[in-house]
This record gives sequence, structure tokens and C-alpha cells, in this order.
Amino acid sequence: MDLEAMIEAIDSKNEMEKRKMYTQTKMSQHSLKLTKMQKGNAGLFNFSSKQSKINKITDLNDRLEVGEKEIDCANVLTSIIFLYLQDAAIPFFRQDKLGVYNGAINLYSQK
Repeated sequence: MDLEAMIEAIDSKNEMEKRKMYTQTKMSQHSLKLTKMQKGNAGLFNFSSKQSKINKITDLNDRLEVGEKEIDCANVLTSIIFLYLQDAAIPFFRQDKLGVYNGAINLYSQK
């Protein structure tokens, strides 16, 4: 049961890393769209009204800001999870299991 909890914690960290990478990919796409729109090379967006273009640019800027905040939060959370696993959970798990195994070995060696 302890091992399952440890694996679940590591899987959660890996899932957070995947979400962060997905967000970074989306941000790159939004950034590329924004650059094209600002240069006037946005394809179908060229036929939109000026107000519509401004709204789309504003929306992309907002998405980029939200994405940056999500990535920053994901970095902090990933660091916290990593430090917790490295400095607390894994050493405690090792020590606990080592005590159980040593106890079992001592019990069998006495017989």
C-alpha cells in the first residue's frame, strides 16, 4: 500500500510535467498566431474588421498571460512535489521498509 502511494505521487508529478509541456506548446502556437496577426500575415484574419482583429489580438495576449501564469505555478508545484519526494517521502519510505526487512531477516536468522 505504501508503494502504491509512492507511485501515485510520482505519477502526479509526471502528469504535472505533461500539463506544463502542453501549456508551453499552446503558448508557442498562440505566440505565433499573435506575431502573424500583428504583422498582417494572418490569412483569413486579414479580411476581418479592424475591431475584430484588435479583439483577437487582445484575446491572444490574454491567453499568453494566463499560460505564463500557469507555467509559473506548474514550475513551483513541480519543485515542491520533487523536494517533498526527494527529502521526505522517499527517505521515510526507504527507512521504514529497511526496518521491516531487517526485522524479518533478524527473525529468520534466529531460527
